[in-house]
Amino acid sequence: MGTANQKHYPISAILLLGLLTIANIDAAVSQENESSVGPTSVSLEVPSEQELRRRAERAVSAYETGLVATDRTEQVRAFETAQIEFRQILESYYRAGKNASPELWLAFGNASLKSEQLGWAVLAYRKAIENTPSGSRTALQSTNNLDFLRQSLGTASEIAEDASYLSQIWPTQPIIEQISGVLFFVACSLFGLSLAIRRSWPTWCAILPLTALAIMILMWVIGPQSDHSKIAVVVGDGAFLSTADLLDAPLQQADQLSIGTELPVLRRRNNFVEVDYATSTGWLPKHAIRTLDAPFDT
Repeated sequence: MGTANQKHYPISAILLLGLLTIANIDAAVSQENESSVGPTSVSLEVPSEQELRRRAERAVSAYETGLVATDRTEQVRAFETAQIEFRQILESYYRAGKNASPELWLAFGNASLKSEQLGWAVLAYRKAIENTPSGSRTALQSTNNLDFLRQSLGTASEIAEDASYLSQIWPTQPIIEQISGVLFFVACSLFGLSLAIRRSWPTWCAILPLTALAIMILMWVIGPQSDHSKIAVVVGDGAFLSTADLLDAPLQQADQLSIGTELPVLRRRNNFVEVDYATSTGWLPKHAIRTLDAPFDT
């Protein structure tokens, strides 16, 4: 990405990220050791604390080497090494069912950006933003880096932001279910009150939450099925949008989607993921994308 990007990642910042990463590893490994008993810890194949420390130190060291290297080949090799090490740590957390720190996702995003793996950088920055309070230093750095990356990619990564306006403003299914539960409870309480005091006015009052409940059920049935927490990011080649989840299905368009493109996920089936793209939907092969909720599943 050239030297213009280096102002985003000073050596002091990555050193801090390295310390935060190692501290987070200590806490996570300690928690894992306390909660895992017998065969469970073996089946998860969680690396030891020492191994995670070594990976974190190698990642930070490789990143620093890339920052000071003058030879382009050496730079790329160093950043690729850092990216691989950070990714292995994150994948270890994921396989163990643990949440990695936002600082670790930010460091992984920086290494991915420097090694020109732009799809992974987009995903990493989004994960960092997703897992940290807004306004924090990590959130601000991740947001700034993601905005910079999107500008570098042009409009490709903005497709998901403009696609399907209805799916963006429509409440998600979990929210609809929660509201419906509250409305049902209120209606039942009013009916119970009516029976207890032998008055009809609570029954009439129950009409309002019941009407709202009917609207919620209708929204749940006819509304968009996209879960806003499930975003797919194109990370590799072969992201051709097809009309069905079949290898020989007709293509929606001749050109493959650009790396770094972000798309709302509708559903998964076989080795394909259905996504919301512009004014239509289509299927993408799993090998070309990763989703925020399952970043290391292929």
